[in-house]
Amino acid sequence: SCSSMSDDVAARRAAHFEALYRANPDPWRYRTSSYEQRKYQATIDALPGRRFRAALEVGCSIGVLTGMIAERAEEVTGIDLSAEAIRLARAHLRNISHVKLLHGTVPRDWPPGPFDLMILSEVVYYLTAAEIGELSREIARTARPGAHCVLVNWTGPTGSPWRGPQAAQALIAALSSARTVTSQDRTDQGEYVMDHLIL
Repeated sequence: SCSSMSDDVAARRAAHFEALYRANPDPWRYRTSSYEQRKYQATIDALPGRRFRAALEVGCSIGVLTGMIAERAEEVTGIDLSAEAIRLARAHLRNISHVKLLHGTVPRDWPPGPFDLMILSEVVYYLTAAEIGELSREIARTARPGAHCVLVNWTGPTGSPWRGPQAAQALIAALSSARTVTSQDRTDQGEYVMDHLIL
């Protein structure tokens, strides 16, 4: 069946990330890489100055960006498919009481919401076309009116069928058919592309 096939893909993906984090607690150098620091700062800078009520970070990894989002939101939910990454994030963010961290995979384990900020950084290109379609419906279903949705995607090779910006375009197209996108802005920084949507 289609759903067992996508579960199988999701299980393989989870096992891959689990192995990465076990081998190296910071496999992408989130804490030290100047690329990651620039990208995180740009992600935060893209947001309006106001505080958000409820933010969701998909693919929160070890919680570096999550901590920055927590300075701008009343509550933050982070989700990641690696149990090891979530364990490391919990240690990193243990003093921040308004952050909730979940071990799960999207779109299947999408949290209930509603959210007025959703950040998906380096996530969408790992998903299949069917999962991207389902993801768009979950975003549409749980976005408060006027919610900000920020997609950040590396432009280089991803080791998956999608290039990052192409996966983002597929998600935006699917999202546009599920919900009115009132504002859409794409910033190409060369190394990565940021799509900033207001729903």
